[in-house]
Amino acid sequence: MKNIALISLCTLALVLQSCREGDDGNTKSCFKIFEAKNESNKKAVIYLFKPNNSLFKQVTIDVGDSSILDQGNCNAPHTPEYLLTISLDSAIIEFSDGKRLIQTFGNRIKMDTVNNILSNLSYISSNNKMRFNLRQLDYQRAK
Repeated sequence: MKNIALISLCTLALVLQSCREGDDGNTKSCFKIFEAKNESNKKAVIYLFKPNNSLFKQVTIDVGDSSILDQGNCNAPHTPEYLLTISLDSAIIEFSDGKRLIQTFGNRIKMDTVNNILSNLSYISSNNKMRFNLRQLDYQRAK
């Protein structure tokens, strides 16, 4: 009888171990990479700001190059920072000749909706990569 109880307990432990989150096929872990590619004809510096106006990240991108803005595990608890479009609310894109494009999103009164680096709609998704293309048209909109 003890052996049956011990075998049942071990079987139950194996079943519970196999049903951990992420192992059952229903909850897949993912990793996202947010990158920006500079398709304009000017070198650009991108400043990304949090809602409290503190600088989250500064990235310099040469003409034709790309750079990672952020990356992270999608399913990690208490780490939503990988989602640039949720955790940030403003950006400044400064081109090498001094022209600047200021973009806001989220809870701001005036939101830039044209190719906005803070908007999911402005990214092209491929596998685990989200790419923002900084275009020549963005440079022409800069002041």
